[in-house]
Amino acid sequence: DNYSPLKEAIEACNPSESYTIVAKQDDSILGEVAIIWDNDRSITLSSDSGGPYKITQTQSNEKRHLHVYGGTNTTLTLENITLEGTGTASGTEKNGGVRIGYNANLIMGSGSVIQKCYWDNGGGIFAQDGTVTINGGSIKNNEAEHYGGGIHGSSKAAITINSGSNITH
Repeated sequence: DNYSPLKEAIEACNPSESYTIVAKQDDSILGEVAIIWDNDRSITLSSDSGGPYKITQTQSNEKRHLHVYGGTNTTLTLENITLEGTGTASGTEKNGGVRIGYNANLIMGSGSVIQKCYWDNGGGIFAQDGTVTINGGSIKNNEAEHYGGGIHGSSKAAITINSGSNITH
């Protein structure tokens, strides 16, 4: 099926199943936050062969691209896709990348990029708890007001950065 925006595609995915959502062009989230909140839901977000495509968070009013919650079998995988914020870094103009919580998982695969995002903590990725695994992705040009412009993990988070990954500012 064709869904726009991304939030509707994620909401159409049933719990306890695995899905791949394939971007066919650049898209904007327009301020809506996509939330993955179910045990045992696995979603891969990727681009078709014409990509990588960019998903831009166009509003900078305390919006993240994605929130992933829901338990150890809840996983978001990014492959050959870019999540981009507005590049604005000021106190109220927040536009973060991905937030992981309640023991969920984020896997950044080859060709995935999180860039130009800003938040209090973890502009690119904020791991409240859960697991973040970076396998060749890129996190760049993100900022935070306090901690972790690229990645911030609390004491309950596990973050693994494997070779071939690129993390800068």
